[in-house]
Amino acid sequence: MVKFEREVFVLTERNWRERDDNDGLRKLATKYSLLGYGSCLEPEGRDVVEGQSTRLPCRFNQYRPEKIAIYWIRTNTENPDIITMNNASHSDNLYKVDFKPDEGRYDLTILRAEYDRDNCHLQCRFKDLSNGSGGYTVIASFAVTVFNKFLVLNLKIFINFFLIPPGPPQITPPKPVAREGETFALSCMSQGGSPDPVVQWYREDVPLQAQLQKGGSRDRPTTSVLSINPRMEDDNATYRCAVWNRAIPEELKMEGAVVLRVQYAPRIRVGPYNPLRIMVNGDAMLTYSGTYTCVAENGIGDATQINLELAVLYGPIVNLLPEKEVSLGESLAVKCNVASYPPPHTIEWIKENDAFFRQTGDTLRLESVSSEDSGRYFCRATTTARPSGSSMQRESTSNSSIIINIRHKPGETIIQPSTLEAVTGKPFTLMCSAKPLGYPLPEYRWWKEGQEKIELSRKANYTLLSAHVSHEGQYYCQTQNSLGYGSIASAYLTVYG
Repeated sequence: MVKFEREVFVLTERNWRERDDNDGLRKLATKYSLLGYGSCLEPEGRDVVEGQSTRLPCRFNQYRPEKIAIYWIRTNTENPDIITMNNASHSDNLYKVDFKPDEGRYDLTILRAEYDRDNCHLQCRFKDLSNGSGGYTVIASFAVTVFNKFLVLNLKIFINFFLIPPGPPQITPPKPVAREGETFALSCMSQGGSPDPVVQWYREDVPLQAQLQKGGSRDRPTTSVLSINPRMEDDNATYRCAVWNRAIPEELKMEGAVVLRVQYAPRIRVGPYNPLRIMVNGDAMLTYSGTYTCVAENGIGDATQINLELAVLYGPIVNLLPEKEVSLGESLAVKCNVASYPPPHTIEWIKENDAFFRQTGDTLRLESVSSEDSGRYFCRATTTARPSGSSMQRESTSNSSIIINIRHKPGETIIQPSTLEAVTGKPFTLMCSAKPLGYPLPEYRWWKEGQEKIELSRKANYTLLSAHVSHEGQYYCQTQNSLGYGSIASAYLTVYG
């Protein structure tokens, strides 16, 4: 069945026999320009004795069911006549078509040649139906000559006297060496023969187009010149030249072959990994990362080169300022500088002695700071890397810290211990602090009740080297820094004898 767009026409033997009564096929052929304009191809001569069979080869590619028509058309003294289309033939008793789309084969066999019917031109045509009324392509063409069986004897005499087999093919150069990118010519010559021989080039059984120079007489050679644009893939390819004419059957055609050597520029591959990722260690330093170029040349064409990207993997290196000051009530932003490859997938901030503080990202942000925001902050970065050829990922973590100092005056002053009881003759220490302590760090002033003008100490701790009953009394301590004073704290010291 052949489908033409929305029309379906069943090609059966009965359709073909009734073509004179039913002109559907001819109308269909006209609609799709099967008989219209198309390419030309010089016919190949084919002789057959009346009543015998002959096979006409046709090769194609890119067959698409329902969108491609491939058919044989016969032309003699009458109008052109389509005798096969796709897998249907004119008559199983007259013609047989060998249709194998997967192999690209559409051969026609004339089963019993008739002088009046088969003295004709036969063309194998290819038509893309999706192009509407576009042209066809002739992919095989034959001029068939049918000899009357009663004249076979005379034919043999004719062949003996007038048809002369050609000489064997001579290929030059016999040991061809080509260079990639430079056009190369193979020449196949056959001396003599009448008529002029057919000279056909093949590469791995695929026919090739070549420039044919006919001799014109049996005293002059017929030459076919094949032009090749050599590639690396053509190295060690076999090229065959076949020669025949009507004096010998095609199956006895003479052949010659050569193996083509191609000199080509080097091809480079780097690997097995590109880019190549390796872990930093004693043999691979960070400075090894970069682009490495491999260059190869052998005098054929330009030098060939390829790049390899080398990446040295290393865990995070975290850098922070040691400390930073900010005034009370201001906002603070601290950038965490992390170097690693690949880049870290996690950066987080934590605070010393504060299990609830956590920020993510490379910047620590504190808004409207208070004295409670003072302290040590840690920036922690984590990187996951997988070297080339490894199925395991490696995780690395590193951190660094910064001390945030909030500028503020001291808070409430405190004297410790809470109970001040000294023993005569023994040393005793009074300790002064502030909460919050204040920044810059505060200075201290100690004095005793009734002796306000006498400054006992300007240190945080005031020590009695040997307690005496005269030391008993009310003691005072006050903190201060450049931003102000803390409160005054007092405590009573009792000295026991």
